[in-house]
Amino acid sequence: MLEKIKGQKKAVQQLAADLESGRLAESYLFAGPEGAGKKLAALEFAKAVNCSGVMRDSLIPDSTTPNIPCGECSSCQKVDSGTHPEIFVLDFKSQSELLDLNSEQEIKQKEYRIGSIRSLLEKAHLSSYETRKKVLIIDGAECLNLEAGNALLKALEESPRQCLWILVTKSPERVLMTIRSRCRRVWFSPPEIVLDEDASAAEKLASEFLERGAQSVSGALEMSARAVALDKKLGTRKAAEQFLKCLAIKMSSDLRENPTNMKAEKLLNIIQAQEGLSKNLSPQIVLDSVLPSLL
Repeated sequence: MLEKIKGQKKAVQQLAADLESGRLAESYLFAGPEGAGKKLAALEFAKAVNCSGVMRDSLIPDSTTPNIPCGECSSCQKVDSGTHPEIFVLDFKSQSELLDLNSEQEIKQKEYRIGSIRSLLEKAHLSSYETRKKVLIIDGAECLNLEAGNALLKALEESPRQCLWILVTKSPERVLMTIRSRCRRVWFSPPEIVLDEDASAAEKLASEFLERGAQSVSGALEMSARAVALDKKLGTRKAAEQFLKCLAIKMSSDLRENPTNMKAEKLLNIIQAQEGLSKNLSPQIVLDSVLPSLL
């Protein structure tokens, strides 16, 4: 079941359990870093919910069709081709079509607007002819502006029972708390990270930080200073990058073995710190900000 979703055992188990029990949430929050396969998982889940390999009045797979989604029925093929009339994906391309934006406006898009959410809600209330569940996917839910976020909250509260909402985000903390509280969260682990050959010092320091830990904010800041000074030949930026990469690898492994919301939030903090470094923020400032949040 859900065989196309690779490297996300915990997420697949959670979604498969919902499918097998038939106890789907009305809305889901697929959270995790870039490249974790969240959008693919949302589409595969939408396919599984509506696959013809599932008995008419149940979400439990028919014994004659063990692979769900089958990928061969009309519904699955329409999802794969992006032509399914009752599976909707909101991204900046579809928003430009919904709001009839010109090419310049389309390029400048940075957030989802209230008009897009209202359009999705209109679609949600139309009668369903081809599916058990209409599925409405918002790819990059952290891009909802405040007005759109409040409209989405109302939409979730008033959404017809035959609808399933999936919010995909790399930054769940940027999604309104009132929205998050209405969603069943599914955490997606980062894709496999490979260490550089010269990362042994960073790996040792990361292990020290996680195993022994800094007992206070001052201890975390001391560790931050040690991290940027790991190797003078590498320079502070490269040293900080390797240190954060080692932290991400270790915390990702721990999360897979024993997932908790707190561990997931800490891993997201590390990933956001890595993004900060990629934007040329000061390595020392980045580490000084993130390490105390991991205590």
